[in-house]
Amino acid sequence: MKDKKIVVFGLGVFSALMTEYIDRFTSWEIAAYCVDREYIPENLDTAKPVVAFEELAQLYPPTEYDAFIAIGYAQMGDIRERAFCQLKELGYFVRNFVHPSALCYADAMGEGNIVLENAVLGMKSTVGNCNLIWNSCNLSHECKIGSFNTLGVMTGFGGCSTVGDHCFFGINCTIKDHLSISDYTLVGAGAYLAHDTARAEAYTRRGGDPLHKKSSFEFTSLFGG
Repeated sequence: MKDKKIVVFGLGVFSALMTEYIDRFTSWEIAAYCVDREYIPENLDTAKPVVAFEELAQLYPPTEYDAFIAIGYAQMGDIRERAFCQLKELGYFVRNFVHPSALCYADAMGEGNIVLENAVLGMKSTVGNCNLIWNSCNLSHECKIGSFNTLGVMTGFGGCSTVGDHCFFGINCTIKDHLSISDYTLVGAGAYLAHDTARAEAYTRRGGDPLHKKSSFEFTSLFGG
């Protein structure tokens, strides 16, 4: 892996942030950035080439380059999933980024995950593909995290919790142990979730108010890239 340069899928604010992490904490060399042709801005001035995804495999073939996905939490992870599937169909290995201060005891981890400062992935936990695990998150023992989820800063999971795909957990929320969290669940910042969820449920609170339940898709428009 170290012998291969990487191409970064993404060209927004989050991509710039992850470029800083890559430059500071890895020996990876970024060869180019890519996005779908329609999203390449005019008069772009970057230090590295920016290519259309439609030409990526021809210009930077997967036999010679790995990929890295630098896309944020827009649309409950749907955009990250599309990028991941497209890259895998072309044959790319999609690298994980695990910050050196993170404690990763997981039994298994897929591809395309980002694990930031001081996160803890507990013993016998498992992590799927393309999750965004922000700094100081804590997955207790035997947690099972699916794919394309976003775990906000200081999210905490009790032991033996199971999370599906495309979920969003806000800053400093807490998930009780032994829960089953279904796909597209949203848990707002500062919330304490003490029961299982059904698909696309959202739980938010303001101050000391009780949790308020609605559909997670009502929040999609609030999510930046």
